[in-house]
Amino acid sequence: MDYLNKKNKLILLFILAVIFGLIISFIFRNKINPTELFIDSLAYKAIALNIIEHGHFSYPNQPEPNNFRVPIYPLWLSLIYLIFGSFKFAIPIGIIIFAFTAPLTYLIAEELFNSRVALLSGLLVSFEPWAAFLTGTIMSEQLFMPIFMLSIYLFIKYLKNQERHSHLYLSVGLLGVSTLIRPNVLYLFPLFLLFISWKEFKRLNFINFFKTNILTIVIFGIVVFPWLLRNKIVLNTWQITSVQGFSLYVDKFNALQVYLGKFKSLDDGYVRAYKITSGFSVVSKEASEILMKEAVEGIKKNLFEYIKLSVMSLPSFFTSSSYSSLGYYLGLKDFKIQSQTMDFIKNGNLGKVRDKIINASLGEKILLFSGIVWPSIATFFIIGMIISFRNRQFVKIGILFLFLIIFYFDVITTLMPELARFRIQVQPFIFMFTSVSLIYFFDKIKYRNWNTN
Repeated sequence: MDYLNKKNKLILLFILAVIFGLIISFIFRNKINPTELFIDSLAYKAIALNIIEHGHFSYPNQPEPNNFRVPIYPLWLSLIYLIFGSFKFAIPIGIIIFAFTAPLTYLIAEELFNSRVALLSGLLVSFEPWAAFLTGTIMSEQLFMPIFMLSIYLFIKYLKNQERHSHLYLSVGLLGVSTLIRPNVLYLFPLFLLFISWKEFKRLNFINFFKTNILTIVIFGIVVFPWLLRNKIVLNTWQITSVQGFSLYVDKFNALQVYLGKFKSLDDGYVRAYKITSGFSVVSKEASEILMKEAVEGIKKNLFEYIKLSVMSLPSFFTSSSYSSLGYYLGLKDFKIQSQTMDFIKNGNLGKVRDKIINASLGEKILLFSGIVWPSIATFFIIGMIISFRNRQFVKIGILFLFLIIFYFDVITTLMPELARFRIQVQPFIFMFTSVSLIYFFDKIKYRNWNTN
């Protein structure tokens, strides 16, 4: 594929991503209902129907509007339902839209690294099983990823050529759209401003410096502000989403309490969340404020332990996977084979490990060895990151930008149980660094074999 021109590589990556996504969807077609698989799937569908039937954002059996979900993906689903009369068409359409992530990965990697890294990164994105599975269901990543990746691509084009401010302004506009699909990218906007300020300051033109920053803020605000204004008028809050309080409580505060021994399990936290918000819907802005207040106070009282626990949890972002879930949905009897095998190893029962592997089905053996995939990727990622910062041919400012995005998502998702899902948002960038190290080692081996011969 190295002999293909750029256009053909982009088309090929897109087609491969579509085919792989459709194949994964076909494999699971009799095992799951992709429109109702997750709680989020049901919620998005319910909001889409309420938009059509009642004209506002709310959950089923809760006629009061709320802001637990941001608007664009439910609006997208409502449009599909109005056109086709069913949500099932959101699956193949979503797979096709998500497939643009692969060629966009190529374009970003080519800007910062080289065409070899770009091609390998695009292939890794095309064939990552969990991302393909998740985007073959009703989940917002379908729409979010290509829009977010296009925003990053245009911003990197700006960083490389600051004269093209059109790239910058379109980038931050798309970042605003991304924020209204998945609000956890909201706080990436200050990172954009930091890099814009650094880039413009180097020109020593202070009028242009202020003009560029102000226009950037205005463009981002034009996209995001209507939703914030709606929340203020309808709900009397400037919160972009009420999920912030809920997430802080049931994920981070909850994990802290389990760590401190105050909760027996994470389930205790969920029960208490519903108890202290009694009288309000748990997805309402009032409930969010109650949960936010208690979570912040609890974290402040045990700040050192919270920081310690969060730092200890950071590596899990790179090593965790949900491939066991794929085994579960496929109906594998021993879908927990990874965790069971690890328990045997920790207890020194190597004989049971051998018996487990011998007696496992082919699918279970594949599932077992898939457990080394992400720890291996994490190792190559670290090596690739070091190589990238040392290689003078690579674009350092863009590489630093990608690294900080990865670190941002790692920090905000620490202590959350669904790390593999949240990692999808930065997997293309992780694969870029991984590709750098894989190509580096391949070249070393090739060079040594050539000298030997």
